Amino acid sequence: MTGSIGGEINTPTGYEYINTQISASNDIMPLDDANKRLYKRLYHNLPYLIKTKGTVPGLRALITSYGIPDTILRINEFGGKDRNNSQDWDLQQRVFNYKFDTEGTYFISSSFDPNVNLGNGYDSPKTVQLRFKAPGIPLDASVSQSIYHLENSVSALVLEYTGSGLASGSYSGSIPDPKNKFGTLKFIPDVNSNENISASLYLPFFDGDWWSVQTTVNTDNTASLYAANQINKNLGFTGSSIIKMVSIVIIILMPKKHLSLRGVVI
Repeated sequence: MTGSIGGEINTPTGYEYINTQISASNDIMPLDDANKRLYKRLYHNLPYLIKTKGTVPGLRALITSYGIPDTILRINEFGGKDRNNSQDWDLQQRVFNYKFDTEGTYFISSSFDPNVNLGNGYDSPKTVQLRFKAPGIPLDASVSQSIYHLENSVSALVLEYTGSGLASGSYSGSIPDPKNKFGTLKFIPDVNSNENISASLYLPFFDGDWWSVQTTVNTDNTASLYAANQINKNLGFTGSSIIKMVSIVIIILMPKKHLSLRGVVI
């Protein structure tokens, strides 16, 4: 069969162009098929389940066979602390969280009613805590995105890509550019008065992982920005920047190791 679709796609002889989308996502799987799929998983994993019966790996394999993630049904094992303290923690577990994808023109808006009970003339939040994750090294070297904007205090948090954009050098045997994941995070406390005054940090924000951020407008007419990430479950890169509302006071950058905060407005 030959022909063209919309004058754009020409199918060669012996082929047929099909433009009907087929999806089984709206179809409900019969209960009998679901049971057969479960029994098949149990059957194929039966030798391993018998071998590891009564152990944490065996329980984890059994729960996985039923398709239950460990964020819903957890296995907690206590005792047997490592004597050399190389793994010195009491409880560690994964926590399920939703994330909001801001790709395109999507955004979240919210309102905060003034609270006169806060006292000292502060009836609105002065500190914002949140986490964000950039998708990785952008293809466009001039990426700039507004993470949040507060209308009443006209403050804003902006992420700009200022890295090299190169995975490696052009010559044979070159290593990855150590600055290709770096970007600049800017906290502008007063956009209307002077958008050029900002607390900024230069860190590898485009590493494709979560970063925790805190912005604060202080009572002494200063504004502060803090950011950190986590590397191998330890504190990774950390940075802080404090500015006067009219001039920069101090900028501190400490390459250490990692952190995680929830999205909180204080």
